[in-house]
Amino acid sequence: MFMEFLEKLPKWFIVLIGMGMVVGVGYMDYLTGDYSVFVFYALPVFLVAWFAGLKPAVFICLLAGVARFAADQSLGSVERLYIWNAGQDMFFLIIVAVLIAYLHKVLE
Repeated sequence: MFMEFLEKLPKWFIVLIGMGMVVGVGYMDYLTGDYSVFVFYALPVFLVAWFAGLKPAVFICLLAGVARFAADQSLGSVERLYIWNAGQDMFFLIIVAVLIAYLHKVLE
């Protein structure tokens, strides 16, 4: 029932929800400090990839990478390491987005 509700929503609204989720997870990442909440960034990526498609999901992945970098940057210290970590996390999320979008396409 909830899935049917989400399928009826416009794609731009799904992307907006995903953006809000990334901001929320990014803030939680900022508050927790050195603890990794990376797995929670996959939730908005999954939502957007399934209901809005691959291109909007890649945008959410890029936004998640920026949020991850900003949260790590607030800790201070080595900036290059944070760029690397955010980049590899973003790359992993893009792989997840591609797989979820492809799975949705195949199942339809």
